[in-house]
Amino acid sequence: MLNIVYAIQGIFGFMQWQFIQKNNYPSFRLKLKEHLFLIAFTLAIFAILLLSFKSHFQSRAMQLDLLLALFCILTTFLEIKKETACWYYWISLNALYTVLYSYQNLYGYAVLMFALGLFSIWALKEWTKKSKTELILST
Repeated sequence: MLNIVYAIQGIFGFMQWQFIQKNNYPSFRLKLKEHLFLIAFTLAIFAILLLSFKSHFQSRAMQLDLLLALFCILTTFLEIKKETACWYYWISLNALYTVLYSYQNLYGYAVLMFALGLFSIWALKEWTKKSKTELILST
């Protein structure tokens, strides 16, 4: 199911970047209260799913995996919208996935998440530079 969501987001992202936001640079657009709303909304969906499918998510690791997956969907949406703050989410999520996979003795995945975390730090720097470039060019 998660792969279907990501496939739909991939198509949506392609359409956004190629046709709708073609010349739109990454930037910090959302205010703190908007991020807090998105986080609260994601937590509410998590609670609803947890209550609805209680028997499927009995272990804490499975519950944490579900929560992180929901935040990954949110973060992918922010990335599609070229919200530079998405990289703070990715850094946090990759760190949490590194811990989760290490806890489950899935060390290959843990190393992959750690590497993706490093990539996310690099991407944050690059997108922040582009945000600053956009500000300079627009003034």
